[in-house]
Amino acid sequence: MFEWTKGSWDELTVYRFNSERCLHHFCPKCGISVGSLAGPIVAVNMRCIVDEPALDIDEVKRRHYDGLNMFPNVKKAQDAPVS
Repeated sequence: MFEWTKGSWDELTVYRFNSERCLHHFCPKCGISVGSLAGPIVAVNMRCIVDEPALDIDEVKRRHYDGLNMFPNVKKAQDAPVS
């Protein structure tokens, strides 16, 4: 389970790409991508996690998801009209 030890999503700078359904959160001081929120999906940059002992990113289980088709009703960039 993910738990904040300092700060919150609300204290980060937010950027929304294309369909604006996914909220990409960045540190307002250094610009690192902290994570993203997209409906029920929460993505956290593992390099932002402070853990004792140090977190070994190579040992973290990964699960692939199809981000391209996550929102099937959103037009893909190649299908969008050119103005």
